[in-house]
Amino acid sequence: MSKIRGDPKQIALAHPTRAAVYNLLCAREEMATVELEKEIKITRYHLYHHLKQLTEAGLVENHRDKGRAKFWKVKEIFDNTPDSKKSEPSIGESIINKIPKELIQLIKNGGDILFIPIESSAAEAINAKAAINAISKEMGLELELPFTFVPGGILVVSRGR
Repeated sequence: MSKIRGDPKQIALAHPTRAAVYNLLCAREEMATVELEKEIKITRYHLYHHLKQLTEAGLVENHRDKGRAKFWKVKEIFDNTPDSKKSEPSIGESIINKIPKELIQLIKNGGDILFIPIESSAAEAINAKAAINAISKEMGLELELPFTFVPGGILVVSRGR
């Protein structure tokens, strides 16, 4: 059996539990392991497995220990290093480069943005993926989402007035 090759960050976030942990940490400054465990509703053993994967992908970090408690936070995605010292694009730049020009124009023209988060359950992710495929088919778009694609949310942008 061959391994899946690709962007380690995207592969790490393809798992619904890791996506849920990452989204939870994005919404907060930091969280203790025990808080994450209660919020995500998985065992500490499984939580540490997922945190290890997110850490290896460079998405989260254990930034301090207080007694036996470990505190986790999302790693900074925007690198403030001067351009002359950069060897490769930061994660923030790669995100900005992925935003379609049409989306930027809609926002500049006063478009409203609505983000619909997709919970980490498999059923919700499957339903969201099916809805995305149905919408793209209805609009005549050939959208081929990879098997490993797990939607973490849907971004809806209105036209400006």
